[in-house]
Amino acid sequence: MVFTSVRTAHDNGYGETAGRLLEPAAGQPGFRGVDSADGADGPGITVSHGKSEE
Repeated sequence: MVFTSVRTAHDNGYGETAGRLLEPAAGQPGFRGVDSADGADGPGITVSHGKSEE
């Protein structure tokens, strides 16, 4: 799963929503984790990793 976002100066529940979006990925067989990169006021990306493309 790949999730992209654009942050603003206002949080507007971003942290809570981001956590909820990762719950389905974490429940998949072979889930290994996530990597994220984002700035406080700009684009961001989160990628979840599994054992295989399947």
